[in-house]
Amino acid sequence: MISNRGFLILALGMVLTGCSNKPASQHPDIQRRIHANYIMLKEMVQKTSGFDFVESAYINNLHTLALPLPMRHHNMEWITAGALDFIEKAGDQPFFLYLATTLPHDSAPVSSMFADPNITPAGLLEETPNVQPGRLEVIEKVKQAGFPEEAAPYTWLDDGIGAVITKGWKNIAIRFPQHIQDQITPENNQEFNQEGTRFSANNPNGQERVRYHADTLYPACFDRDQLYHLEVDPDEQVNLAGNDQYQVKLLEMKQLLGEYISEFTHHFGEFTNK
Repeated sequence: MISNRGFLILALGMVLTGCSNKPASQHPDIQRRIHANYIMLKEMVQKTSGFDFVESAYINNLHTLALPLPMRHHNMEWITAGALDFIEKAGDQPFFLYLATTLPHDSAPVSSMFADPNITPAGLLEETPNVQPGRLEVIEKVKQAGFPEEAAPYTWLDDGIGAVITKGWKNIAIRFPQHIQDQITPENNQEFNQEGTRFSANNPNGQERVRYHADTLYPACFDRDQLYHLEVDPDEQVNLAGNDQYQVKLLEMKQLLGEYISEFTHHFGEFTNK
């Protein structure tokens, strides 16, 4: 529809499709194969989606990519470079640019800050894109702003889960759309996973009841409200949300989450007024 109106359209970043998880290495022959697979991905997405251009694309979340473990890192410079190149090529022509960053997903963004900036799912770059502040410079700016590296608060929404983390504390809120919430009762609560469904498709593992087996790792993963003291419970095994001694902290964290997502355009329980 957009392209029919004279717009050039571009997709960058994460493109969720299926893939295998075959072992790979950084051997030059394997790097050539990785690059060839990436070209096939670009052509597939462009053919099936209607985008005129596809650049700097990830086939799925990093943990599912057919890449050696040391290469499973985010590369925002690479994505930004693809966007800037497209904008330059578009010139005065109207365009639509779709950019979906991988940063909210595994692996941890902080670990990627210290990774090789030439790592991409298209293979190793010959030259690092110089399109934005350097990774270590970002960390230094956070410190200059008065936040220790580990203390800067951040938040995210994914599926039916909203969360906010500050130094030492993490609050998780599960709020599904009303038509899903109407199906959930205290008796069947644990039948519904993080996405509000009874089963999830999780390539390359196929269909599973709870994505990433979170129910076996986190005892309170089905609780509507969760609060964790990360300094003493980094593995999130003890949910303090129902503990009377931590109600002030829970309210503080929920208010912070509400502040961060108040401007979002979609509804998320009592945290938004949409």
